[in-house]
Formats: sequence, C-alpha cells, structure tokens
Amino acid sequence: IDVRIGRWKDAVDANVRAIQTDDAYRAKALPPDFYRVYMAHNHHMLTFAAMMRGQSKVAIDSIDTMVRQIPEAWLKAYAPFVDGYVAMPYEVRKRFGKWDSILAMPEPPEWLPLSRTMAHAARAVAFAAKGNLDQAAMEQALFAEARTKIPAGVVFGNNTSDAIVNLDEHVMNGEVFIAQGNAPAAIGELRQ
Repeated sequence: IDVRIGRWKDAVDANVRAIQTDDAYRAKALPPDFYRVYMAHNHHMLTFAAMMRGQSKVAIDSIDTMVRQIPEAWLKAYAPFVDGYVAMPYEVRKRFGKWDSILAMPEPPEWLPLSRTMAHAARAVAFAAKGNLDQAAMEQALFAEARTKIPAGVVFGNNTSDAIVNLDEHVMNGEVFIAQGNAPAAIGELRQ
C-alpha cells in the first residue's frame, strides 16, 4: 500500500521490518519452499522504495541480498517463475548509473534465459554510457540472440517475458542512440 501511494519512507521501513521477520522465521523453521518468493518480494519492494528515495546503497544491498539468499537448487526448481529476480541487480544498478558494477557482474546462467537477456540489455546501456559503442552493439546482438531462448509463456510477476523484453529493448536502443548522438531515434525508442 505504501508503495502504491508513494509513501516511500514508510515502504522502506515496512519492508525492513518484514525482512527482519523473515530472518527470524528462517532461523526457527524448516527451510522455506515456495514461501521464498514472498521473502524475495519484501526485498524487491524495499529495493523499489529505496530507489524512489534515491537510496542507491540500500537498494543495491537489498537486491543483492535477495538474490544471494536464493539457493541455486531452489532457483533451478522454480526457474520459470522466478527467473526475472536474478536480473534485478542489473536493473537497480542501471537505475543509478553504476556502469562499472554492471560490467563486472557475472552473466546469469543459460537456464535463466529472461535474466540473461535483461543482463545483456543492461550491459549494452552501460557500455553506451561509457562511450564504448562497439561493445554496446555487441551486447545488443547478444540480447537479440538471448531473447530467442526464452520459452513462450514465461511470466515474471504480472508481466509476460515478451512485454518485459520488449520494454527493455526500447530502453536499451534508446540509450544507445543517445550515446550515438541520435536524439530523434532515441526519443522514438524511449517513447515506445
């Protein structure tokens, strides 16, 4: 509710408390199974609210913790439902212009095709922002190839992978056009 009405500080505080409750639960209970999605949601909402407040450290720390706490075996078992979470550290760093950090991150594994595709988009934007247009173009090509490996019907949250990847493509292309000095093309892409 706090996120939906723009009460960003309250949203940060509420999600910090929710994460503390999750940590206490995790310490006393059997390892959570699908409930991990809800635990991840608390980190995701904390990250979003912190981003809206310009709190890059809080946002990055929260999203990195979220991904780090997901065991690989669980991630593999539920990959079709949670694939997009692994891309969030790229997205948060992109929001704050952490280009070197994006470029230093490992590529998501092939069994996470949505995250892998989104990582290439973030890398293209990072290279473009740093003025390395050849590398940006290479990442755009890798993005185009990676998106073909996302199975039909994959969703992340309330969005289809197609909708997410199409949006990411327009943002990526717009940012590359900006770096190339082509404002009309950039505006067209970003408007989409």
